[in-house]
Amino acid sequence: MTETEEIIETEVEETVTMMIVGVVTNPDSQWDEEVVSMQEAVAAGILDLAQGLYYNSTTGQYVSMVDAMNKGYVKMGHAKVSKSEEKVNSVGIITIRTTRETMPYTVQGAMDTNSGKMLDRQKAISKGILNTVDGTYLDLRSGTKMLMGDAVDKELFEVEFDMNAEGTIHEEVLKTYSVHAVYDRKKRRNLKFHEAVAEGIIDQGTGDYVDTSSGETMSAETAINKGYIKATLNKDSKEKSTSGAGSGATPKTSA
Repeated sequence: MTETEEIIETEVEETVTMMIVGVVTNPDSQWDEEVVSMQEAVAAGILDLAQGLYYNSTTGQYVSMVDAMNKGYVKMGHAKVSKSEEKVNSVGIITIRTTRETMPYTVQGAMDTNSGKMLDRQKAISKGILNTVDGTYLDLRSGTKMLMGDAVDKELFEVEFDMNAEGTIHEEVLKTYSVHAVYDRKKRRNLKFHEAVAEGIIDQGTGDYVDTSSGETMSAETAINKGYIKATLNKDSKEKSTSGAGSGATPKTSA
């Protein structure tokens, strides 16, 4: 079973333009505050716009324009507020839930993709290839982590099946992908998830992908593996194993 959903985020940048509406000529003075225009302050040498400095005539020292603003020596006002064009970002979420049956097995070894050699169980665990805690396999060459059942399917594990066990192991695999782009093969362009849904390339109900070049319909997982759906496997993907009814069988994949 495949489920799809879409997360939409909007982003708007707001820019506030400030302007100098007055400059104090006698800061920290015992007399009433005198305020002149920016042009008058520049002409009098109180403001140095090129250097970004304000001259405090009371102390005879220059301070930065920022300090002068914070102390109220340079008075600011809002000129205008402008907003950028709204940006809409969408990320599609595809969840693939599959159930498969297999006999109980014990992992005897795991493939080191860097050397191309099959390592025994303990060496594979020590190198981080086999993780018996979360039930995953790590491809050292690509850095890709996959569920244990997938590694068995790809023959990356050397396993020993328990031929004497009664019943089967039911493995429920839940994979959740974040979709970043969907490739339109006919027009040779990448689309956002919602655009692909709108154009019928992704069936939002089933998650199936339609090859616009050949008209072929394929599962989301097949399209992801072929690179037609650009997606990242989320870390919350998991594999759950349960024994067949009345069999008493248990998976033998843990340390």
